[in-house]
Amino acid sequence: MKDFTNQIERMIQVKINKEKVKDIAIRALKTFIQAFLSAISVDALFGVTDFDNLKKVLISILIAATAAGISAVWNMAQDMLRTYFAGKGAGTMSFDAFIKKYLGKATDYDGSCEAQCVDLIKMYFKYVLGIIPKAIGNAHAYFDNFALHAFLNKNFVRIKNSPKFVPMKGDVCVWSKKMNKYGHVAIATGEGNTSYFDSVDMNWGSKEARYITHNYDYFLGVLRPIDRTNIDGLKLCRVKKAVNVRRGPGTNFKRVYFHEFTAYQQEQVLANNGKAANNDFPKGMLVEVYETKGSWYKISETEEMWVHKNYVNQLG
Repeated sequence: MKDFTNQIERMIQVKINKEKVKDIAIRALKTFIQAFLSAISVDALFGVTDFDNLKKVLISILIAATAAGISAVWNMAQDMLRTYFAGKGAGTMSFDAFIKKYLGKATDYDGSCEAQCVDLIKMYFKYVLGIIPKAIGNAHAYFDNFALHAFLNKNFVRIKNSPKFVPMKGDVCVWSKKMNKYGHVAIATGEGNTSYFDSVDMNWGSKEARYITHNYDYFLGVLRPIDRTNIDGLKLCRVKKAVNVRRGPGTNFKRVYFHEFTAYQQEQVLANNGKAANNDFPKGMLVEVYETKGSWYKISETEEMWVHKNYVNQLG
């Protein structure tokens, strides 16, 4: 309790966003009401025959609900302090360490509505990506309302699902509200193909985080983290001017032509208004950098495909 009081005093000493305080109050009240209503049941009140016993039951319910409300306030207060004093979340865990820690557990990050799929995503934002998570609505809103949230636009690239698309390790996967009114979110492991992919999900069949194999039904696409330091260390870049692809780090290496691109690369060339006949990567195309040699970037994990760094901009 002393630690909690000290944290609150620190918050009072700094200029705090009024909307954030309002958000904390509303979410704490909602958590209290939800905990109170969930605790009231026929079983809890069954057999209460006198006023004294009824008081004891109601007091125990109020204690449980109050504890849930305090837990919600505590988590959000911690996030506010990190925002003001550090500028970002912890971001100290590797992707693999995070999955190992939370796999098999049902964790209610914000103390609201028990363990939900978005709780796993918020913890992933905070502990792996170093991003302070914010409430944005139901799960599908991470994709559908992406443009409305500056913190998402700053830290992720939104990629729409397509016939040749396969999620990368660390992608935040999002499902449509056509599946259910909430949608769903999970974290891609990097395993999969155009027929299926694997992810770590919470509240999919069970509350606990588990490995799940999905098809692409109702799948909207992904939010791809720009800072991949704690995932795989790759650089994420966007082509700023049409660029030839080479078989090695230099213009003396043979070009790679359109028919030699991967199916997804071909799809993205056309999606970015490129032409097969040009045999290049057009402006706007997203690429991942797996290796650097001098002024050249290797943009494929398995193939010898290289572009000059002057033709791409590193994101972030």
